[in-house]
Amino acid sequence: MSRKKLLKQDLNFLEYPLWFQSERLPEGFIWRDRDGFTYRAGYKPPVRIDALYLSYFLMESQKNSWTKHIVVSQWGTMKACGVSPGKTNALRLQNALERWINVTLSFHGTFYDGREYRKLQFNVINDWYLQKPSHHLEIDLNKFFLEKVRYSNFSKLLDLNILRRLKLPLAMRLYEILLKNFMYRDEWSIDAHKLAGKIPMAKVYLSHIIERLKKALDQINKHTEMTVPMTVEPYGRGKAILHFKKLKKDRVAISDKQDNDRITIANPHGVPVRDHMTSDIQELLELVPHEHRSKVTIRNTIEYAHKKYGTQYVLRNIKYTNSHCKKNYRAFLVNAIENDWGLELQEDEEAKRKRLLEQAKKAKKEEQEINKLRQVRDYIRGLSESEQQELMRQAIAELGEELEGMNEPFSKILIRSKMEQIALRRSS
Repeated sequence: MSRKKLLKQDLNFLEYPLWFQSERLPEGFIWRDRDGFTYRAGYKPPVRIDALYLSYFLMESQKNSWTKHIVVSQWGTMKACGVSPGKTNALRLQNALERWINVTLSFHGTFYDGREYRKLQFNVINDWYLQKPSHHLEIDLNKFFLEKVRYSNFSKLLDLNILRRLKLPLAMRLYEILLKNFMYRDEWSIDAHKLAGKIPMAKVYLSHIIERLKKALDQINKHTEMTVPMTVEPYGRGKAILHFKKLKKDRVAISDKQDNDRITIANPHGVPVRDHMTSDIQELLELVPHEHRSKVTIRNTIEYAHKKYGTQYVLRNIKYTNSHCKKNYRAFLVNAIENDWGLELQEDEEAKRKRLLEQAKKAKKEEQEINKLRQVRDYIRGLSESEQQELMRQAIAELGEELEGMNEPFSKILIRSKMEQIALRRSS
């Protein structure tokens, strides 16, 4: 088994796309998310291979104390990203740098790091050049971009070896989104068309979206640390809620036990630290307000509770404490854990999910009834004139006294409705 090639990545850069799936997108491409994220590519937008190269550059920076300036060999970069070294692929590597140097990211009140911003805007790479005669690449990563990853309290460790095995661009992009949305939970639901827009992928028919997602999940389930079944809950015509559930495989997963040997993680003051806690506990700690996170008593409380009750139990009580505590955070958290006050919060969230499911089922039932009515009306229109007359006579006979004293417009409506009921009986 190959050694893990780990890099830290901020959740914002998993949620919002840094790269796109199609090579056919034009130069000067602009993409906007409805949440306020704007992506501008002054040259060709980066695609899957460019994303792998950027991941390698980030990994090299992190291995070298988060240096902004890195020097990499073209041969080593291509090998690490699963590309056969050669002149043509070396030119494509240089083209990747041209793409990244022309990318600008803008966040308008959407960058998730626990602080509020009116607007953020920065590049990914500032400059690069090719050395002679070594042909090594010297790259300056954008300081702001690098610091957003370095000091992120909302991040994941990615394994470059896993990313490169996801050959389908959609599989790699969906994997990024699932990592972000499985950060603090094992189940996640989203509207199919909304997910298509988030990826982004062409917003075609629902059946096309589901078919492509299934192929992507096949690769994710085969090559990553998790197995993710997807269930489809239709509601309305051409609409569906997609439900994803994370199941862990038998082997040790990256999200369960991180190999941090090759990465130096720094605190907000830039001081390198070594943390040997499991990823689950670290992620729970990142939910704690910053001013309490470094306290040993808080860490000990969460470690003990995690061992005794498990991740989901501790998670809901940290969230409850964050929402309700006014003073003495540790005492409130201890009481919340001992009494499971967070269960109410979780039940509210589950009740909301059930309401959404009920609404989806109701919409599905209404859609089925509309389809039945449409089929009945088509059936009646397909009858001969004499058959329609016979059907009308039967409807009038069944209505009987109900038609007495009724004016003509209302009687016609009632007769037509009864004809549809009779036709429905015949077809069932």
